[in-house]
Amino acid sequence: MATKTNNILVGDTRLSLRVDAGNLESLGGVEVKGTPLRNPLNRFLPWFDTYEGEIFRRFVFKGIDTRGDETVLLTRAISDPDVMFRERRDNSGDLIFKDSSWDASPVEADLRIVLKPVETRLDGRTFSGFKYWFEYESPDLPIHRLLDRQTWELGGNLDDVTLCVRNWTHAPAIRLSAATHFSTGALKTDTSGVAFPGNLWGRWSLLPAFDFQYGGAGALVGWFDRVSLIRTLMESSPGENWLRCLDFHYFEQATRVRTNPKTMLFCPNRIDEVDALNLWTRVYDQEKKKACQQLGIAEEPPPQISFDNNVWGGIRFDSSYESTVEVAAEFSADYVFIDSVFENGETYRDTLHTLVPESVRKGTVLDKITHGHMCLTLDFEVSQTAGGEEGLQRLCERAGAKGVRVMSWLATHIWPRAIMTKDQQLGHGTFGLIAAKESGQHPDTGYAGDCWPLNLNAPVKDLLRDRVLGICQRTGLAGFLWDSFSNLGWWQVIVNPVF
Repeated sequence: MATKTNNILVGDTRLSLRVDAGNLESLGGVEVKGTPLRNPLNRFLPWFDTYEGEIFRRFVFKGIDTRGDETVLLTRAISDPDVMFRERRDNSGDLIFKDSSWDASPVEADLRIVLKPVETRLDGRTFSGFKYWFEYESPDLPIHRLLDRQTWELGGNLDDVTLCVRNWTHAPAIRLSAATHFSTGALKTDTSGVAFPGNLWGRWSLLPAFDFQYGGAGALVGWFDRVSLIRTLMESSPGENWLRCLDFHYFEQATRVRTNPKTMLFCPNRIDEVDALNLWTRVYDQEKKKACQQLGIAEEPPPQISFDNNVWGGIRFDSSYESTVEVAAEFSADYVFIDSVFENGETYRDTLHTLVPESVRKGTVLDKITHGHMCLTLDFEVSQTAGGEEGLQRLCERAGAKGVRVMSWLATHIWPRAIMTKDQQLGHGTFGLIAAKESGQHPDTGYAGDCWPLNLNAPVKDLLRDRVLGICQRTGLAGFLWDSFSNLGWWQVIVNPVF
């Protein structure tokens, strides 16, 4: 049976569905008011799995239905038994085999793809397009994850596309082409593709909540209805005339789910880099407001001026930051941002070298062990070598007398060698207070050698809260920047933390 193209209209959007031998192969090309928004050569089709390893990537097309202004593509998802592994790991960290035959009969589930027309005004411009989501249903097969496999290329290719995706690994605006190597999960935008500490960043944290690109054809934006657990990768390799956008939706063993709807909107107005920056800012403001309303987060005041001084080692509260405070006061800055105030790998080294001089350490086992660095928190108590809480309080008072406040940073991870990790009263499950992967024996971290994330659903959350807030109350420290969203521990994710 030949491949058949079904053109459907969703408001101003035309999708050219590809159906082959009764199977939905792709949502196909997407055009809004005649302008292509993606290259149809790459399939636009989801993939999903169950926790026990059933993989679904074949969708029998059952027809098209309507629900008011919603267009519903009806499919029956068929599993592929000829897959050997499931996304569970043994104690060594290796994937484990599926516990069923590769010749077993496929299992089935219903998957509906729902599309709805959308039009809105943004920064004085009219955008039109569509919203889409996936509805999964099965009486006895809980879904684990759904991967929304898309590509978006304004104009239908990468001939004139500038991507705006502000992230710590690359420039905020990047001109793409078919010769470009680009990845939101790489520290470099070249063929090395270094992924550190991982290439599936969370939306609303290390990756923005929305997509944004512009070019000669206009501007294209995409956003979600609400905050949810979505991990994303945007990537393109040399020779590809498209930008792969992978949105990974995670679920809690549910037999009926609806993914967080994604809206894709097009504006035909040609914009320059200044217009693009302004428009990106408007979308950012919109999405930030939406997220804060959902999570009950109060509106933040305007950004304040801070000076920072990263000393890293040999920190002393009575001397390390004096010049920084002086300069900050001279410029009427609001804050001085200092190193970690906690006991950590650096303070351990500092203490050891103070107690055991080099002449004694030389030639002994003490010279054969690395002592880590400042990020390796031990117990969230103030460093004694730096001056303890009394020294920190005096620093805050000296800075306060000059009109400057002092703040530090924290990450919700801990050094695996810390004695605190052995306290079973602070944790639960097989891995205690550490957020573990599926095996229950491996930290869910991007820094496997030294920074293990705390399980914020365990009692350690209360200890962390009390120590952090207590330090601020007793010393006058203005607060902490919560660093390293990549290391929260996604399997034990906590929404709306206490502090």
